[in-house]
Amino acid sequence: MISKNKTKYIKSLHDKKFRKEYGEFLVEWEKSIEELIKSNYEIIELFLSENFYKKIKDKINIKFEICSEEELSKASTLKNNNSWIAIVKQKNDKLDNYIF
Repeated sequence: MISKNKTKYIKSLHDKKFRKEYGEFLVEWEKSIEELIKSNYEIIELFLSENFYKKIKDKINIKFEICSEEELSKASTLKNNNSWIAIVKQKNDKLDNYIF
């Protein structure tokens, strides 16, 4: 279940100001989950619908929460997202590009 506060937080990440402030961003598009899981980005929270979980259960090996499609639609910043939402930690480009 996605709480009201978590829904507000997810929606706030749609705004660049809050993404920068919190150091996190959203990934919501259905086709991008496999790429996200394979990447070296840290997934902070992952919310999946039960139907979508059934499609990808063999590919997912991280902690997640099953939510209703209605909850996902309410929290999403996209018009037609009822599959999944990930909150991902931003990388600190200044440190990542620095050579020691």
